[in-house]
Amino acid sequence: DALVPVQTESALKRAVTAAGSSRLLRQAYVDNAGHCTFSPAEQLGALHTLEDRIGTGKWPSTDAASLNSRATEADSTTPARYVTYRPAPYPRPYDLAHPADGR
Repeated sequence: DALVPVQTESALKRAVTAAGSSRLLRQAYVDNAGHCTFSPAEQLGALHTLEDRIGTGKWPSTDAASLNSRATEADSTTPARYVTYRPAPYPRPYDLAHPADGR
């Protein structure tokens, strides 16, 4: 996605971790080009995962296989393309000023 490089997600994770809130964050990635081009199945799978988290106070499994299973269960007519992925670090001026955040 040229609009929002996936590397920005590594910066978000670092900031959330530095704030002591990493237990609240889950990040998932789909194998698809473009900005916000999630299928209805992928959107529903993510939504149901969040609803479970809110309802139980605990995260269900958020690995790619589990999210794909939830997505397919929610809508078997559109693709479920969650993948295991870890974005590279995203260097930015803030990182230079705060090198210890989340490392």
